Amino acid sequence: MKNTIVRNFGLFWERDQITWGSQGPGNAGHLRGHLGVPDDWVDFRQQRGIYVLYEGADIPSQRVVYVGQAGSGQNDLFHRLRNHRDYHLWNRWQRFSWFGFLSVGAGSSLVHKSKAAVGNIDLSTALDQIEAILIALMEPLKNRQGPQWKGAQEYFQVAKAPISADPVGPNGV
Repeated sequence: MKNTIVRNFGLFWERDQITWGSQGPGNAGHLRGHLGVPDDWVDFRQQRGIYVLYEGADIPSQRVVYVGQAGSGQNDLFHRLRNHRDYHLWNRWQRFSWFGFLSVGAGSSLVHKSKAAVGNIDLSTALDQIEAILIALMEPLKNRQGPQWKGAQEYFQVAKAPISADPVGPNGV
């Protein structure tokens, strides 16, 4: 949708389900989400937008510890999250929510334009979208209708593959 700020989003994704990757070529990690079919995923690692980090053992007891933006230079969503994992907030967050400005295009890949912009948004749409972000993040008790996204799609986190605790060798041993 052209007249929208937030084009896709993920709520309360888990830090432990991110595949962080490793140094060097071939294993850059990923930040996968789906619309309801886990095998049909999009990698949101290069997404631009805003994000929120939460601490707490579970969703009802969590609190916001950081709000940030991803998008200037090489600081895409994945790199911003990785920085928070490695630096002063390393032990302060377990979940995150994100609100992306880049659309998902053909082949389930993010659409990067040479000069990304959110321009030409009317006041009503901007207000609806900002209100929707705040309602989604804060879940206020008196907001019964929930967020009004008008064109944004919620993606659900793809869990990383479990690591077998007892791997079987090539000879079944």
